[in-house]
Amino acid sequence: MEPNPKETLPSFLSRLAAANGLDVVSFSKDMGFFFKRVLNFEEAALKRLAEVAGTSAEVLDELISWTRRPSGDIRTQFRGELVPSRALRSPLVRGCPSCLLDDLKSGQDRPLTALTCCGDWQLKDTKDCVEHNAPFIPLWEEKTPSRRWDLQARFSDLLGSSTLTQTKPFCSHVWEYDHWLHQRLLMGNDDTWFQSHTIFAASRLCMHIGQQIIIHDIAEPFGSPGEERPEAIGFNALREGPSRLPAVLNTLVAAASGAGGGPKKAFGTLYPMLNRDYADAEEFEEFRCVYAVVHPRQLASCAGGYCPRAGYLRTNAPFGRQCSAGNRRLGKAAGQGFDRERGIIAL
Repeated sequence: MEPNPKETLPSFLSRLAAANGLDVVSFSKDMGFFFKRVLNFEEAALKRLAEVAGTSAEVLDELISWTRRPSGDIRTQFRGELVPSRALRSPLVRGCPSCLLDDLKSGQDRPLTALTCCGDWQLKDTKDCVEHNAPFIPLWEEKTPSRRWDLQARFSDLLGSSTLTQTKPFCSHVWEYDHWLHQRLLMGNDDTWFQSHTIFAASRLCMHIGQQIIIHDIAEPFGSPGEERPEAIGFNALREGPSRLPAVLNTLVAAASGAGGGPKKAFGTLYPMLNRDYADAEEFEEFRCVYAVVHPRQLASCAGGYCPRAGYLRTNAPFGRQCSAGNRRLGKAAGQGFDRERGIIAL
């Protein structure tokens, strides 16, 4: 049996067990690798599973990459990137009903050998299926991981419910953001400047920027009128290049000017995201540095600290080296006032 595109390890194991006429727990026990050991990614169990399934190490690695493999207490390996576990770990499992209905058509006699759980369904930032222009729907909710990912049992429950039988075709507008995310996850393809950033960091930035664009009602200048999802709006505003971020931030400042204006009104949840939620996260470093140029009093920790009297960010090294190699692009985008001899960015 060959895995389907984007299939997770528990999904493949579920179909393999069904093809042998057994439930997942009994099949894995009889084959000598035990279901819970597979869920814990124990090497001996994974090796034995590969032997039983007749799959190569490369195929097994692909299955694992779509499954999410814990890396430490709060990080998870997903599609070759480190992602915060909470971005993938949820008791609520969502999925595309159209994908599942297609699976059922291909396996009418033995549906449990055909139903597939796709890895991108786990990621909170994915909302729609680009193949079917259909939004994800809740499939089941289960707090215990061993029960949540016993997909043969969960799919059996699903077939006995009205979730799929009453699902009507529904078209959802799939935005450029959705296509970007799909291609990035599936093939690693990314023709935007976000290619040097993790999916999680880029998605978080787009969402928070998009929220503020909606709040200030300035979507039209960024080519996003009519779009409703914040991450899609933020993506359109930022996708062209790193110079867009300081430009968008300055636009938010201008939109928030006047009575009651200020950083909180301009940037909303963006600041606490950068300076509190992910203050120590390396993947957000470039974004923090750009923010520090636009509003240094709030993010003075980046690039050495803010000097109120002189009105500049004090640095101990040239700006390009201070904020990592990826931030050298910022010098071109926002460093027109950079004084290399004094090591400051004039405001």
